[in-house]
Amino acid sequence: MKNKEQIKLFKLFTTSFFISLCTLGSGVVSLPLYRKKVVDEFKWMSQQEMSDTMAIAQCSPGAIMVNIAVCLGYQLRGVTGMAVMVLGTLLPPFVLMILVQDVYQQFSGDPLIVALFRGMNAAVSAVLISVVVSMIKEIKDNRVLSYLLLAIAFSLVYFLKVSPVWVILGGIVLALFISLWRKR
Repeated sequence: MKNKEQIKLFKLFTTSFFISLCTLGSGVVSLPLYRKKVVDEFKWMSQQEMSDTMAIAQCSPGAIMVNIAVCLGYQLRGVTGMAVMVLGTLLPPFVLMILVQDVYQQFSGDPLIVALFRGMNAAVSAVLISVVVSMIKEIKDNRVLSYLLLAIAFSLVYFLKVSPVWVILGGIVLALFISLWRKR
């Protein structure tokens, strides 16, 4: 792993900027891209550090993309790195929303545009499945319990239409209960 001072702020900015530019509207889609850049290409973090950072970003309130920028920027270069990565993350959607606003209103009923958005939904779904599969591969302890909880959470949300918020809150309560039980 590189020393924090060796990581250039401009590189942090451009990394977050281009990932944000390529993944407009979905923070979860950016996870594999950040993992590829931060761990594989730049070697700024280990795989485990990146997994821990992503877990914190996903559990924090707010937009996932901003949470990722906050967590990664802070870990890699402190408060300055955090500010630079947040700016790089927020700039592309801000500028593009201003530019696209009028064009979208004019063409929103066009069948080609509707088909384009349906295709984008399919691509986003594929990336989300990839993220879930990679997270499942990282489960090391209590595999049976983890898979069982994953299946229960999926069933609650998909089949019974329980709000994901309630499933997450239930998971937090269950984790606290299990943690307290093990400490006895």
